[in-house]
Amino acid sequence: MRTLSTAIALLFAGQLLAIEPRCVRVNDLYAVNFTAYHVPSREALQKMSPAERKAAMQPHCQSVPQTGKIYFGVDLLDRDARQMPVWMRLVRLQENEEGELVEGPVIARSEPQIHPQGSLQLAAQIDEPGRYLVIVTFGKEATIPEDELKIPITIGQSASWEDKFLSSLPWLFGGIVLLSLAGAVGAWWRRRHFS
Repeated sequence: MRTLSTAIALLFAGQLLAIEPRCVRVNDLYAVNFTAYHVPSREALQKMSPAERKAAMQPHCQSVPQTGKIYFGVDLLDRDARQMPVWMRLVRLQENEEGELVEGPVIARSEPQIHPQGSLQLAAQIDEPGRYLVIVTFGKEATIPEDELKIPITIGQSASWEDKFLSSLPWLFGGIVLLSLAGAVGAWWRRRHFS
């Protein structure tokens, strides 16, 4: 329950803490901030202007538009998680005979380590566009399902309408809050000046 209240507080204070609310991932026990970065090749970076370089190095949470060298980063938001071994692995999602997505082979993995600073990274060369799963495991091995935090991510494909909608929710929520606030201030001002 403490993790859930921590995650909710982080979602509402995301801008103050420089945490993108849509990048926070939680389960019943743990909360993390997840980001993925596509790193262009040296040759491509040399041909880019500074503005293009900055645009190319943007963090992603749900969908990375290009394939290539991808860095995955996780910030452990729970202090308790920083005192136990934590590790990540990346798997490609595949369809089985029934058309369900299942975990495929492991593409990259880190070793279980204690991360007192609360950050861990994993790098992988992704050459095939598709749907992937980053699995963060708390402890040397998962003893209960909640010891794994599964983060789906699409790489090298255009984002689905669900991803686009979810990524626009913070802006939509912020707009609603601002409009409500402006309406309340306007009503207060009218009452004060016209009554």
